Amino acid sequence: MYTSTTLASAAAQWQAAADRLLTEAERVGPLDPGPFGELGADAERTADAERIDASVEDVLAGAESTWRTLEAAADGSLEGSFQAASLLSTTLALADSLLLADTTDEGAFAGLSVDEGRAVSFTETRAIVAATASVVATPDSLAKNLDDMQAAGATESFAVLSGSVGKLAGGALVSGLDGVLKGAAAAAYAALKDRLSGWWAALKRGVVQLTEWVVEKVKSLLPEALAEKLDELVETIQKKIDEGVADIATDLYGRLLGRGGVEAAWQEAAGSGDLTEAEGRLPTTVAAHTARIGWVTTGRKVVEKYDALVSAAVGVAPAAAQLGFAALVAAVLGFVALQVWSGFHAIEALV
Repeated sequence: MYTSTTLASAAAQWQAAADRLLTEAERVGPLDPGPFGELGADAERTADAERIDASVEDVLAGAESTWRTLEAAADGSLEGSFQAASLLSTTLALADSLLLADTTDEGAFAGLSVDEGRAVSFTETRAIVAATASVVATPDSLAKNLDDMQAAGATESFAVLSGSVGKLAGGALVSGLDGVLKGAAAAAYAALKDRLSGWWAALKRGVVQLTEWVVEKVKSLLPEALAEKLDELVETIQKKIDEGVADIATDLYGRLLGRGGVEAAWQEAAGSGDLTEAEGRLPTTVAAHTARIGWVTTGRKVVEKYDALVSAAVGVAPAAAQLGFAALVAAVLGFVALQVWSGFHAIEALV
């Protein structure tokens, strides 16, 4: 895994900015316009919104710096792709916390602070941020096995598409992931930001900015060969959902993302040499890729709650809201497939 002083410094700055954003969001949320809308903004609320906007910009600046350092030095390696994917999925976890902070409490103390449950979630996000900063700054090891990896990918993807997300975004997704992630998504996010321009929408606006950055960056993580497979994968999963199937066959991921090539390479190697060393390294090559799908799961949480943001904009820009949602789903599915695909390639490289 790539590491350098420059990358460690960039990751540390990004982590500090992310921690500041979480602190601001936890302190000020929710921002509610109340019955008087824009007229209800006192100086303190306006200042809160300005700090949120500035904190989001700092996070994105730090993320961009870290991304560029990885992009320049990792030279397209699978490990470099994982480091970048960890950064993107954690950015989604940050967006999830902003949505969480913007949820209005009930009762006499509404709006004064986050409740205990949300406090726990903020603590979890801070831990994710800290762990990601470590992953992108220092070397790491690999670990586990083909069946576990493809099963984890299948389970995670079905979880994304089988909820309300799949019902809303499915039509857009089956027309092609590449189409969803191209310029149309950028236009959709611009429309959403225009809709959420008030001081009271600072937290939701931050969610749009963070998720837009992730969707824009994920395109460069998907090799052309993988992107072609993703369209077929999503279409197959969506068909299963439409048919009311409770799960999907785990071998779908293996069949589409390269397990056959891995097995063929190992069979060929077995006929020409000793596989003892490769077999010894296998347990420490695959489980990390399975664990990486767990990183994606943390970023997926914001997708499940994105309807809170969509509902705020859907009255004015329904098409934009739906397409922005579809693009976010596409990005998360891309993360999952990338981890399975890169894991298979790492195993093949052992022989």
